[in-house]
Amino acid sequence: MRSHLVVSLLLVIGLSFFGGKTNVLQASLNISMLNEISIEEFQTLEDKPVHIYIDNEYKQTILKNLRLNFDNGFIKASTDTQQAIDHLFENVNTPQDAQLINKSSSLYLKPSKDGYQINLNHLEKAVNSEDFQESMTLRLNNFLIKPSYTTTQARADLALIKANEDQKIKFQLISEVGTYSSEVFSIYEFSTYYKGSLTIDNTALLETLDSFREQFEQPASNIKIVQEDGQMTIHSTGTIGQELLVEPSMEVIKNALETKQLTANLKYKLVLPNVFSENGEISDWKAISVGASDYTGSIENRVTNIKMAANYLYNNVLVMPQEQFSYNQILTTKGNFIDWKNAYIIVNGGDLKEAPGGGLCQVSTTIYRAAMNAGLPINSIKNHSLYVKYYQKHGDGLDATIYPGVKDMVFTNDLDTPILMQVYSTPNNKLVTVFYSKSETKPVNLIGPIYNKNQDLFPDVQVDRNQIKWIREFVDSGEREVFTSTYKDNLG
Repeated sequence: MRSHLVVSLLLVIGLSFFGGKTNVLQASLNISMLNEISIEEFQTLEDKPVHIYIDNEYKQTILKNLRLNFDNGFIKASTDTQQAIDHLFENVNTPQDAQLINKSSSLYLKPSKDGYQINLNHLEKAVNSEDFQESMTLRLNNFLIKPSYTTTQARADLALIKANEDQKIKFQLISEVGTYSSEVFSIYEFSTYYKGSLTIDNTALLETLDSFREQFEQPASNIKIVQEDGQMTIHSTGTIGQELLVEPSMEVIKNALETKQLTANLKYKLVLPNVFSENGEISDWKAISVGASDYTGSIENRVTNIKMAANYLYNNVLVMPQEQFSYNQILTTKGNFIDWKNAYIIVNGGDLKEAPGGGLCQVSTTIYRAAMNAGLPINSIKNHSLYVKYYQKHGDGLDATIYPGVKDMVFTNDLDTPILMQVYSTPNNKLVTVFYSKSETKPVNLIGPIYNKNQDLFPDVQVDRNQIKWIREFVDSGEREVFTSTYKDNLG
């Protein structure tokens, strides 16, 4: 546990603590009990030494050092009188908060100390008395000031700390790029209990978070496109990076600490590759959409097929303006040269059997999702006949099955410039498709998934129990399209 001061607070309280500074300084004098003097007598008193006792502590000064004034025959306390006495009795007036000090991985309690404030009303009466003018001695009363954090409170917090000293937490980030976990931290690395509740030291928490972020923050590697003899050639393929979202992650950790969770799942953002030209400058190609899917739990052969299709068939594909992209056209030409592995496919509308190329629908599904997000026209799409758990994440119901000669996934590039397709298989069992183009796309909202059990939130959409629907809304025009996936399974 990092050695640092856990609790250390200092409270300085003015006269307003006792009902108002003005009321105390302008206290009314009981004239019948006081000794009226002249200005000359006051000036003589000012040069004499004064003996002051507060709680048996003794100090000597001259009267003028107490900042007293003469007013119509009587001595009055000015606004600086309290400060002058505080200066004389530095150890009397200041309350000291209790402290919990972390030293050599052990917590020690330093008790609190009461403070005092001089009773200026009593002071005025004393200095205007005949006894004072003869003895030049003051025995002053004072107000007790309690510290803001007392020994009793500190003991209670120390008991809480002892009761929760085994509370541990680790940071975790699960992204398209990978899964990362920190070492296990004691909560007292960056927090403690104060006044009965958990208090976070934001500086210490940020330092701990910074030490972990170095493990998982990754830059993107960029894409290079070269124009040669009127043809575009992709000379390097990009990879996705990621960055930590600090403030949202801080909130996640704080909530996890307060609710005694063992793991805090941090927030992040993907960093997409830039596209560079042949002269090494960032080009005007921009990422226009992203599609993703998750194949966690797939058998080894299925994963192999997914990676081969992503890396060798559909990565770096260029779709020219007004051209239709056909998944099967690429699969049946370039794919004929690949040794596909046996993995399960769906046949006859509901049977599972092993066949070469099982898992290729994962790639078509991911490309379909990117096309949907880009607002491109979808010419041909068919969902799987059986509901497949692999496709729940990143768009439940947005799945695209394919079978050469029977079912294809087709979209049209209706932009004025080409689309570059990048397909990434990541170490964290994610498949990510990024579309790049020089043109702006029509902004869309994808609304869904809409099930039978939540269709009351969408009164214009009727959904059967074996269906999932999505609405694609074009922001500028308000035009809407409904995409329906119908399965043999009853989805509830």
